[in-house]
Amino acid sequence: VGTLAVRTDASRPAGSASVYAPDSAGAWLTGGATNAWARAWLERELRSRADSTRGTNPPTWLTRAYGRRIVPAPAVSLPAPSATLVRDSVARDGRMVTLLVRPPGGRSVHLSAEAGVVQWSRVDDRDVRTDRYRSRSQRWALEYVSPSDSGFTVTLSMFPGSEHAVSLIARHVGFPAGVQVPTRPAGIIPIGSGDATHVHRLMRLSAQKSRPTD
Repeated sequence: VGTLAVRTDASRPAGSASVYAPDSAGAWLTGGATNAWARAWLERELRSRADSTRGTNPPTWLTRAYGRRIVPAPAVSLPAPSATLVRDSVARDGRMVTLLVRPPGGRSVHLSAEAGVVQWSRVDDRDVRTDRYRSRSQRWALEYVSPSDSGFTVTLSMFPGSEHAVSLIARHVGFPAGVQVPTRPAGIIPIGSGDATHVHRLMRLSAQKSRPTD
């Protein structure tokens, strides 16, 4: 009833969040909003800021989170998170790898892998208790907030026969210099982590060594 009856205005604002998302294939603008009016505004803003000189096919890691509300944007060179293979062993029930993840600054680092890749994980020698998660997902995912400059270790037990790849996203507050944040009208305020920059990198693990690729 409240959702249908309450009308958005300056005293009862809707929410939105904008995201600038670069990787080696390009850069994009996207985001989300809490009601139809705010979503319509966001979509107009995105269309008006689209870089028509760049490709229009956004990557899977971005469409999975934001659907098709994504437009190409000017590219700004930003450091991506890195992951170094520390230990690698193969057992009968799968493969065990330990990665040292170093963030390029920012608020957090988000790691994920496709369904059927990770059996269980450990962060800085502490087991990740997935039985305590509020919701379950086929994909493995973890977000490390406020990592130190020296980084953190992640140990992954991987199923045999799967494609061993880990997605890393460094999440920064705000947009980089040279990229303009959409100006919100009265009645729309930032929500969640607000406007942010997400820098993506995909690390593929070959049979003998790690091979990081953007």
